[in-house]
Amino acid sequence: MRYFSLYFQVRRLFLFILPSPHTPHPTPHFPTSMHLLHDINA
Repeated sequence: MRYFSLYFQVRRLFLFILPSPHTPHPTPHFPTSMHLLHDINA
């Protein structure tokens, strides 16, 4: 069950990272992705 929630966190992380190159200003995506990375490592 823990890996199942981890899968959704990683999937949500990629959803934030992947659209960022398509936006003119990708900087707003980075604080969110870094926060998600911190939650995964915690």
